[in-house]
Amino acid sequence: YFVVIYAMYGGVRRVLNRSFKVIFTLTAVVNIATWLNAWLNMRLQRESAFFEYFEWLNEHQVLSDILAVLISQFYYAQNVCLLMLTLDRFAVIWSVTHNTMWWNKYYLPITFFLQLFCVALYLISRWPIHRVFYFDKEAGFYSFYYDKSINCNHERATSIQLCFGVVILFVCSVLNILSIWKLRRLRKTTSISKEIAFFLIC
Repeated sequence: YFVVIYAMYGGVRRVLNRSFKVIFTLTAVVNIATWLNAWLNMRLQRESAFFEYFEWLNEHQVLSDILAVLISQFYYAQNVCLLMLTLDRFAVIWSVTHNTMWWNKYYLPITFFLQLFCVALYLISRWPIHRVFYFDKEAGFYSFYYDKSINCNHERATSIQLCFGVVILFVCSVLNILSIWKLRRLRKTTSISKEIAFFLIC
């Protein structure tokens, strides 16, 4: 990611439009944060050197619950980034024959609105949440469970996540089909070849 972002803002900054660079950078940040959070919450459970860390999280319940919320919240954030990348390619491809200047003006507010909407959607569907870590003696590592007396919304939140993912998949598929259709109708020039390449990457 660091190499790609450096290249985008360095050697090829004149080739890429600003909206793509910003959205791609945001996507990179979200993906890295997703990996770090999953690593802290899941991978380290099997590392004996970090067992005290999970005991410490049990003593700091608010922080533990925030990290638990982020596990699913980053799922929403990654889907929003995917949608925004698809919208960006769609807007740039259609800008050859249509006025899509509105996208350059509103892509950031749209991105932040969708991210905030997803935060609200998840909290409304999932909260309250109470995660407890415990040491599994048979397995020899830490695991966790959600207190069922407090967490009564897990199935509802999972269903909403699934529906959200299906909607994003459908919208992105439609936009990609329209983009492919538009690219096939345009004459093959250096500019169009560049857009085909970036479209395929996305």
